[in-house]
Amino acid sequence: MGNQRQVITNYRNQMGKRFNNFGGNGTLPANSPMRTGMVSPSWNGASGNPQANGQAPQYIIQISNASAGAVMNFDVFGASIYLAGNTGGGTWTANGSLVVNNVTISSVLPNVSYQQILTSSAYKPLTVGGVYLQSVAGSTTQVTDVYQLTSQTAGGDLYQSSIAPILDGYQFQAGITYNNTSFVLETLTKLTWSQIYPLAVFQIRIFPAAIIDNAATLTGGQSNASFNKPVVIGNLRSR
Repeated sequence: MGNQRQVITNYRNQMGKRFNNFGGNGTLPANSPMRTGMVSPSWNGASGNPQANGQAPQYIIQISNASAGAVMNFDVFGASIYLAGNTGGGTWTANGSLVVNNVTISSVLPNVSYQQILTSSAYKPLTVGGVYLQSVAGSTTQVTDVYQLTSQTAGGDLYQSSIAPILDGYQFQAGITYNNTSFVLETLTKLTWSQIYPLAVFQIRIFPAAIIDNAATLTGGQSNASFNKPVVIGNLRSR
């Protein structure tokens, strides 16, 4: 009887720590202020895990404003909104692009649509290690504007953070910026630009640091795949 009581006592102590979200051995919700900026060890290069899985894949989408006027407060991603029947006033095209207020979000990759990328973010959440922005047409100011990261938990906790693109001091190309602020991209995460400039076209290139794919375990793999940091901008290589 004494042994059983001790087992129960130990179990209660362990559970108390495990479910203590903001202390003990628990973890904070994704994108909470104390977790935003954390990436997988392999992303950090020499200071991290040398057993990385190789170069990170890229998700590349294009934003095109067909209007001669600016479109205000424009969201990108946000799978919980745009895949649940409520398209935020937008329309899905036959090729899987989303059109909202004359702005089209499409995939640059030939074999995957934006709708598929959005679906993947809902079922295969990832840690974003870097975001590369490139102006294609219109005002190059578009890719230097600060944009807003927003996410929330199912319990209603809201997290917001401003992300400022970086213009590398060594680069000569105009209209290209990069930011290595890390965040989790999942079904409740969205990026918001205060405005999409008239006739602006720009691309968003996402570099994952880690991806969760539970289906990989069915073939003996690991559910968590991590990747090396890409060499994108010279003075950010070691960060």
